[in-house]
Amino acid sequence: MALTGMKLVELIDKPNRTEQQKRRDRLHENINKQIERTNQAAKGGKPRGLWWWKNEDGKIVLTIKYGRHTLELAKGKRAILCDDLDAVIVALERVEAANVTGAFDDQLAELASSIRANFAERSSSSDGSA
Repeated sequence: MALTGMKLVELIDKPNRTEQQKRRDRLHENINKQIERTNQAAKGGKPRGLWWWKNEDGKIVLTIKYGRHTLELAKGKRAILCDDLDAVIVALERVEAANVTGAFDDQLAELASSIRANFAERSSSSDGSA
């Protein structure tokens, strides 16, 4: 039989993840995509959908996004200034470490609620009930 040698077990349900954990995971996935894209750019590629750009001084301005929304990293601060692409990767890794500890949980919950409300408004106005 083809399954010989594998350890077979009874099916168990996946552990339930909280909405908070789902939001953290989504941000984690997107940060990892940005690290991959930044590595591509460092190798001369031209990836799309980057969260960073070069300012007039040649420094790199990095934002952290949840959907189309830019996260506030500190009071009134929504960007990280980096000297080069290596610093961008370091910054993304540090932001990910903060994400794991829940540093953005309140902000992510607020944004998710706002996004859901926008979808609800659009669907109610498009179905002719408004």
